[in-house]
Amino acid sequence: MRTAVRDILLGGTPSFRQRLNNILLADGATVADYQPGNYTGTLNASAWLNSIGAAPSLAQASGAAQPIILPFSGQKYAWIGSANNNLFSTPNAAENQIVGDIALVAYVAPNAAVPATNQFLMGKATPSASRLYEFYLTSAGNLRGVFNGAANLDSTVGAGFSNGVAQYVATTRSAASGDVKFFNSPDGITFSQLGTTVSGASGAINSSSQLATVGNSNDQNAGFIGKIYKAQLFNGIPPILGGSGSAIPTQQFSASDWPETTTNGATAVSSTTGETWTLTNTGTKLAQIVASPQLLFDGAAFYMQMATTLVQPVTVYAVINQITWTILHALFDGNSLATGELVQTTATPTLDISAGTPVAPNANLALNTYGVVTAIFNGASSSLQINSTVATTGNAGAGNMGGYTIGANAAGLLFGNLQAKELILRNVSDSAGTQANIRALLKSLYSTP
Repeated sequence: MRTAVRDILLGGTPSFRQRLNNILLADGATVADYQPGNYTGTLNASAWLNSIGAAPSLAQASGAAQPIILPFSGQKYAWIGSANNNLFSTPNAAENQIVGDIALVAYVAPNAAVPATNQFLMGKATPSASRLYEFYLTSAGNLRGVFNGAANLDSTVGAGFSNGVAQYVATTRSAASGDVKFFNSPDGITFSQLGTTVSGASGAINSSSQLATVGNSNDQNAGFIGKIYKAQLFNGIPPILGGSGSAIPTQQFSASDWPETTTNGATAVSSTTGETWTLTNTGTKLAQIVASPQLLFDGAAFYMQMATTLVQPVTVYAVINQITWTILHALFDGNSLATGELVQTTATPTLDISAGTPVAPNANLALNTYGVVTAIFNGASSSLQINSTVATTGNAGAGNMGGYTIGANAAGLLFGNLQAKELILRNVSDSAGTQANIRALLKSLYSTP
């Protein structure tokens, strides 16, 4: 309680994080607290560092098994993992039926400055050969414009990206001359032309009733891999790109307009230009809006593990989101098989716990919704609670966890497709009051139900 008392004496109110730390430190029962953002690695996490106590970090030495880091430094972004049918779109409208001079501007951070395949940034195209206007990062690290399905027009020099680092990139096309130019910018204000102007066919751009898309094209063959912060479409060439057109885009996708979500079909209205954008996603690596740091496990290969002294009774708090559901797949476990397991069972989205015996089926954690899971492994007094709903109970068995596994069972099999923000391990069966206090603080930190 010393931190809270000090803050009050200094005229301050303890933060939610400080209050949670006070509870976790008060009785010496907390073995580990894996907090958001406390990872090692760049794109994938080799370790999730313990913030409290003496237990080791959750670790994964195999690069192929390391979960994806979705960091956050204060600016929301759309994350796309390249799977087909993962994109953002807005319906056909006069504002995206541009036939004359055009400019496309994107603020993005590709995972790879020189990707393995061409990656679509933004544009409007049919699934057939009628490609109206498209903007890409190519597998050579250059920018590409495609207009009216004509020949690919590439920048004469690279786009200037560094792996995982955001910058603005742009392309313009003059209808009268067919000339195409490419640009980059660190701030979206001062743009520099990349290489020389590229000559293309002149004439008006065709019109079509197709969607305008960001992150993947309608023909689904060039998914972007990385972060998209903003994508702007201009009817005309704005002054910042050397033209005399309007400085205001006709349409703008901006991740800042969205709540954090992984929900297929979620929508947001552009605060700049008023159109509605829709998130379309499928698979294990869902396109999504990220507004806080988290780890993404894929249900196929990713997991982390640690070993420590951890015997019953144990209380586990996990701020997680189950993305998809597959019977008998584990979201977490102990360090030995089925000693502290949270497993998908019976039917979507039901979970139960097991320390040797599966019990306490609970269907209160909806798919694609973050919640606080409280799992108590304590023989006949075991229980599973989701948020503040009624706990389910049963005799989960006498297995001792001896550590912790996230993203799979302890054998590194039956992988869970989930995202995780914080994990707390306590070597005690927490009282109802302590549970309620910890859940309330986690709810305040993460805006869970």
